[in-house]
Amino acid sequence: MVAEQHAASAVDIVERASRLRDPIKTKDGRNNISGREAYFLRAVARRVRAREPSDFTRSGEWLDIAEKMLGADRKVGAKTVPYIRFNCERLALSLARYYFARASDENDPHNLLANRIFDSASDLASRLEFSRGKITCEDEPSKTLPASTQVNIAINLLQVLVVARTRSEFGFEEASECPIDDSDLAFCLSVITENTDYNERVAELGFSLKKRDFESEPEVICSALILRYTAAASKILKSPKAWYPRRASDVDRLFASEIVGNITLYDSERYRVLSEFLKLW
Repeated sequence: MVAEQHAASAVDIVERASRLRDPIKTKDGRNNISGREAYFLRAVARRVRAREPSDFTRSGEWLDIAEKMLGADRKVGAKTVPYIRFNCERLALSLARYYFARASDENDPHNLLANRIFDSASDLASRLEFSRGKITCEDEPSKTLPASTQVNIAINLLQVLVVARTRSEFGFEEASECPIDDSDLAFCLSVITENTDYNERVAELGFSLKKRDFESEPEVICSALILRYTAAASKILKSPKAWYPRRASDVDRLFASEIVGNITLYDSERYRVLSEFLKLW
């Protein structure tokens, strides 16, 4: 709530400043205080705090404005973020709509929302290259993406395949094909374990790991969401490179209420479904 309030205040300042006869200039003298990051933060915060479907619509509108502002920033030569971040957030928004709807009515497969996830994932994946342990984007000024952006892309694509597998387990029919396969999943898993403190988080739960699992220096903090979906991906692949729960008791420990750290309105339901899926897999 605080993040969205701060973003709203920043947006208000930018909008008022844009109406001035003598616009506020940046340190280098350019008039490019666009409010891009404020709109983006507001969109993300509204997605996370959504209490009704209309919140997702509003989030999408602010995301569109933020992307438009990125174009304006680049025209004046301002240092900016990669466009791919917006594709990634749109996928996160599609996932959120689906999770919210399923939590509201688990008897409805919500096929249309699932298909939107697959379409968003396809749009994102079509702009990416997976090579040498990194996610790159050919149409960005700098092909190399920040570690945080790579992890966000990886965890969202990873969720897409987990959604597809759980729906298959439930017997839901798909109108669209999941664009993420096991090879993509393995690459995303590698990106997450190389760039986050996943292994440290697993060790904190009391699971023993080999010494080599702690060789890399993490750049991104492993959140509760990253921890659980990475464990799910590793189990799907039966990966020898990343820990995954092998027994039902391991799953219970992974999803213990004092560890989960629910943030969204639908977290408890999606984690319940994910834990059941892991016990079946």
